[in-house]
Amino acid sequence: MEECTIYKYGSGLGRKLVSICMSMKKEMKPKIFNLTPHPVVLVGEDTKVTIPPSGGVVRLKEEKELLGIQVAGFPVYKKSFSEVSGLPENLEKGDVLIVSGIVAEAVKENVPDSVLVVVPNELIRDTEGNIIGAKSFWTPG
Repeated sequence: MEECTIYKYGSGLGRKLVSICMSMKKEMKPKIFNLTPHPVVLVGEDTKVTIPPSGGVVRLKEEKELLGIQVAGFPVYKKSFSEVSGLPENLEKGDVLIVSGIVAEAVKENVPDSVLVVVPNELIRDTEGNIIGAKSFWTPG
């Protein structure tokens, strides 16, 4: 497993937090940005890695329209999302952006192809149904 560095969003050169990485050429040290508001906990057979939030959160502009219908007495809205905000600047080849599923496709369309956009996958839940970790990532197709 090769080393890579997780950067705090907006922290300049950042500080080294953990050493995890996807398989990449030795000369490349991709930055991993956790652009969610919470730590991402990855659980392997013998490993547990926590990637803290990088300080920035990717958001989409939300547009909604009241449809004039109700379900069980509650209004129904039509929603659409546009305009990505909160992406780090100066992304480089091999950088990794961890985002939520709802923003993944829009983020992928707004970054270079050489930047990997991933979402926690194979979620692990506690007995109350709360997400406590993930076993892998998925990327938009």
